[in-house]
Amino acid sequence: GYKKAIQGQQSSELISEGKTFLGLGIERIGSEKKIRAYIPLRLIERHTGQEFVVTVFEIIQDLTEQYKSIIKFQFLVLGLSILIMALIFTALLLVVHKAERIIERRVKEQRELEGQLHLAERLAALGEMVAGVSHEIKNPLGIIKSTAELLSDMPRADETQKRLSGIITEESMRLNRIVTEFLDFARPQSLNIQECQLEEIIRKNLSFLAPEFEKKNIQIDENLNDKSFKLKADQDLIYRALMNIFINSIQSMNNSGSISIRVTNEKEYYQLEIEDTGSGITEENMKKIFNPFFTTKEKGSGLGLPIVRKIIEEHKGIIGIESKLNSGTKVTIHLPKKLI
Repeated sequence: GYKKAIQGQQSSELISEGKTFLGLGIERIGSEKKIRAYIPLRLIERHTGQEFVVTVFEIIQDLTEQYKSIIKFQFLVLGLSILIMALIFTALLLVVHKAERIIERRVKEQRELEGQLHLAERLAALGEMVAGVSHEIKNPLGIIKSTAELLSDMPRADETQKRLSGIITEESMRLNRIVTEFLDFARPQSLNIQECQLEEIIRKNLSFLAPEFEKKNIQIDENLNDKSFKLKADQDLIYRALMNIFINSIQSMNNSGSISIRVTNEKEYYQLEIEDTGSGITEENMKKIFNPFFTTKEKGSGLGLPIVRKIIEEHKGIIGIESKLNSGTKVTIHLPKKLI
């Protein structure tokens, strides 16, 4: 700079004393910054017009404080950039994890739908078969039942004949009920929708089963009182679904127990909870309770709960069951007030 000034050129330069941060070009705080300028003083010969450099001024200005502000701003920008990148990275991770969960749920739902489709195909085939042979089964059953009743009523029938006739009649009726359950589960049902009262359907069930409650010393606790739960549904099917649930509760208790019935009036649906103090259901069986033909009873068809779920779902409702072995069972039903 001095040599240039001697030649008549003005120059300046930045003097830096310090190192950069991680080689990123960002000065560390505390580095000194100065500007040094060389300014020539020229004289001009009046007669010849020739210029001469007679002296050189060296001016130094300290800019350390100003540079400290700039460096602090650079660090702020760097910190904010890192923070923003970290937030973006975190957001991307959350999006990826959520996408993975959605994909897993979709795959699970697809598998469940495929399973339901295969089940529906099997049930459709079963329905066709049952519908085809039910007539051929029901008629002979009716004849067997009526013949057994006639044999037991004959004047010369002894006690052994009457006992055997009673067994034939009882087994014929049981087989007829099983065939009827097969038909009800396999064939599509047309709903007879009409206005009804949910509390009346429940009371009708309780009235019909009162002898069984009294026989097994089962206490009923309900919150119906004088409340009105108006409903648009097929009351016969709802009655049958609740009957199956109450019968299951009765069969799960030996000598005594209680059944709690709670109806909650929500905005668009009724929540019905039926909870018993029976023997409960094992965790392994809980996974199979809605499977057709699965039963833990000696004379059960395994279609009670599947029929219940079918009736509730045909009413656009939802049924859920919570149970543990020796801890009772709780059935929760969400039943829409109106079918859409």
